Amino acid sequence: MSLSKTIVHEGVVREVRPKGVVVGVVQSSACSSCAAARLCRSSESRERLIDVATPHASAFRAGQEVTLVGSVGQSRTAVVVAYVLPLVLLLLVLFGVHALTSDDALAALAALLFVGLYYGVLYGLRGRLSSRFCFDVSARSDMDVNTDNN
Repeated sequence: MSLSKTIVHEGVVREVRPKGVVVGVVQSSACSSCAAARLCRSSESRERLIDVATPHASAFRAGQEVTLVGSVGQSRTAVVVAYVLPLVLLLLVLFGVHALTSDDALAALAALLFVGLYYGVLYGLRGRLSSRFCFDVSARSDMDVNTDNN
């Protein structure tokens, strides 16, 4: 992966599994770096757990600091699949059903049910999607030894 087209996160291994590791990454709001963040109630940070498949899981241990690298293209595709496509489908079903029936309530219900069905299908395909949307993981002190899953 070219460094100019990658997303890098620093994290800590929380759990080692036979086929991968669970990495905790601290996700901070934009204002968390502000000097007044301690006084402001709107600043927040939380840990997000990321399950990373790797054939080299046994090389990691819980508590180890690691670097996750993903591609910008993967993140853009994930945003389209998770947010943009369902919004477009919601609007298409909403206006399509309304044009056919002139019933606002039916159009809204149909649109919501369709989006629910869409996310249900995504959930069912999560195994296939997880192989497409993946991070490479490497020990933070050992950046040149990449233990990717490709």
